[in-house]
Amino acid sequence: MKTKLIFLITLILANILLYLTPLTQSREVNNFRLGPIDAATTYGAWHLEKDIGATEVEITGLPGSTIVRKSYRNDKGQEIQFVIIANNFRSSIHSPTDCLPAQGWVIDRMDVERNTIARDAVPVNTIMSRINTKEGTRRELVWYWYAVYGHNFSSHFRAVVYNSIQRTLFGRKYYWALIRLTTPITAAGEPAAAEALQDFLRQSYPTIKQIKDTI
Repeated sequence: MKTKLIFLITLILANILLYLTPLTQSREVNNFRLGPIDAATTYGAWHLEKDIGATEVEITGLPGSTIVRKSYRNDKGQEIQFVIIANNFRSSIHSPTDCLPAQGWVIDRMDVERNTIARDAVPVNTIMSRINTKEGTRRELVWYWYAVYGHNFSSHFRAVVYNSIQRTLFGRKYYWALIRLTTPITAAGEPAAAEALQDFLRQSYPTIKQIKDTI
């Protein structure tokens, strides 16, 4: 029994190492499709303002991904950017803590906010960030987390470990989704921004749950 346990742990660790190791040879073929995501035009008081779509960097760097990026606004003038990136590249699961600084953003603070919605645990990473533009300093509040095989994870490492366990024990592929909600921090302050994110999360959770249960 002890030998089997050691063997299982070794397999899982080997898969995690493989997952975290950058690809040095030919890139994996990514034929993953989550399918059409039914992002509604209205979530409660939030109305679709613009379907932004994938960026050129994402199209080039994550070919074959399912990418949704939409902007919503409520009657108070608050804005939410709703982003979903779903993929099965073992090397492409990443954290906004890496890509935001690469885009010029400075992360001032990072915490974990724990939510329970429709009996689902939704732990989200909270990032307060800022960037200097020609118009001045822009500040944003970002919530993000990962969906992997029916579970929500705030931790990038835990998402990787869980994916590796699924691959080792059940022979599944590396499927994952990054879900990110972003809103500007205005003169109303961070509490108002957090309240906006919380409201949008609750209103849009049927769509998010669809992703979590499909991935």
